[in-house]
Amino acid sequence: MPFRFRLERVLRFREEKERGTRLEVSLREEDRRRALEELGAADALLRQSWETGWSDAAEACHLIQYRDFLLRLRTERAAALEAAEERLDAARERLLTARRERLVLERLRERHRAAYLAEEAAREVKVLDELGTYTYFQNRERR
Repeated sequence: MPFRFRLERVLRFREEKERGTRLEVSLREEDRRRALEELGAADALLRQSWETGWSDAAEACHLIQYRDFLLRLRTERAAALEAAEERLDAARERLLTARRERLVLERLRERHRAAYLAEEAAREVKVLDELGTYTYFQNRERR
């Protein structure tokens, strides 16, 4: 009789759950990378605005309003980056939990397999011992 792990379906479910959380982590990493790029772009625009001069008061007023807009934009992008990092950290935690749950079942399966193999070996030894005993007594009666 071949080895059969009774919790194999649960193990497969946990493996699938881990794959799903791994995919979620990669999506969250992409979100974080995109948020970081957007923050960098906002920083670049802000630096560029500080390097820009003005020729009259109207232009100076527009430039000040533009800088205020860029500062608000940078603040929003920084908040978006922070939120993306929090979502990424949460997804990584879920991945670690899913991995731990899968590993627990895999270790249990390996222990059950080892116990099964030991039991099989013990059965074979028993059969061989009985065969040896039977053969011994058969040979003894023939003498």
